Amino acid sequence: MSAIGFEFDILIKGERTQAFDVFTAANPDWKCRCGKSGGMLAEPPQLTVDQPDACAFVALHVDAYATQLSALRVLGHGHGVRIAVHFDSATMTALSLGLKPSTMALVSALGYQVEFCLYPSTEHDDD
Repeated sequence: MSAIGFEFDILIKGERTQAFDVFTAANPDWKCRCGKSGGMLAEPPQLTVDQPDACAFVALHVDAYATQLSALRVLGHGHGVRIAVHFDSATMTALSLGLKPSTMALVSALGYQVEFCLYPSTEHDDD
């Protein structure tokens, strides 16, 4: 495992409608799942950045998928961008999740909130 890794997902609350199915059909490279109690989780293809940091990762995905984010906005309510952060807590000395103001402005303009989910891991044997 590298010291840090990220995943980008879109979460939408609400009742499942035909529009979810239309979006899924129009974006076959996305992994989309509807929840048992409604709502949808959409995972676009994960893009890579040269340096693994949250600022560059989120900006790249928001810029690349702004059209899809806009299309999903009309579905449901409670729209969120979830960034899963997997990190090695035994080797990471600092963790920065700061985002560029321009990225936050675009996310807000598209009608989304950003949430980070932290998943620490220690895969080292301390003998």
